[in-house]
Amino acid sequence: MAYCAKCRSTIPDDAEFCPECGSKLSVDKKAPKGRSPDITITPDDARRASARVGKGRVAGPSDTDYLERAKDSRDVGMRAGKKFVPPGVASWSWGALAFGLIWGLVNQVWISLMLLIPIGNIIMPFVLAAKGKEWAWEAGTWRNVQHFRRVQRRWDLAGIIALIAFFLLALLALIISLSIILTW
Repeated sequence: MAYCAKCRSTIPDDAEFCPECGSKLSVDKKAPKGRSPDITITPDDARRASARVGKGRVAGPSDTDYLERAKDSRDVGMRAGKKFVPPGVASWSWGALAFGLIWGLVNQVWISLMLLIPIGNIIMPFVLAAKGKEWAWEAGTWRNVQHFRRVQRRWDLAGIIALIAFFLLALLALIISLSIILTW
């Protein structure tokens, strides 16, 4: 059985990222004793490491140098205003598309306030839908990746229902308008 070095939760042997905290795995085969200190990985370091793994190279000492740098400068990623975004977190957000400003305020994505600016309110819902989940993850109010996905799944479901209801009401209004015009 393997354990995550960051959050000490049990992980599958073939996993690349911890299913609980989303960190790149440094597998510890010993039983968990306590919570190890948090490590902040800069986005550049994470991209370099994932590029190495993506090219099919075997992990070795040169592939873990980004972790050593992250240990030496724990707050580099936070100073840059970015956090490591685990795979699968950044995806389309129906909740952000449908609820825009409300979604942004609840998820602390302050760029959603651009919806209050003329012309920004035309473009911004689609930008939020495309990048919103990534920005919500970077806001850092999540216990783990599963918690984030569960909350965003609820937003997505509510967004889909709201968009379907909106289009059905618009279709109904169109049908009623056409019937009034044609009978007049």
